[in-house]
Amino acid sequence: MNEIQKEEKISIDRFDIIMKNFSSTVNNFSARINQQIIDTRRSIEGNYRTVFFGMFFTQKP
Repeated sequence: MNEIQKEEKISIDRFDIIMKNFSSTVNNFSARINQQIIDTRRSIEGNYRTVFFGMFFTQKP
């Protein structure tokens, strides 16, 4: 293997590592966004439930 081939292999390996890091970062980011959406939806549902029960079950006659 000559010097040019070695250099190309090193840069390809480096690029591979960078791409793996990038894809795992993107996966982590999208997982965090999905969790945020789920948490937000849960809290909104919880708030609606609280308002609903408050309106219908605590009215004084």
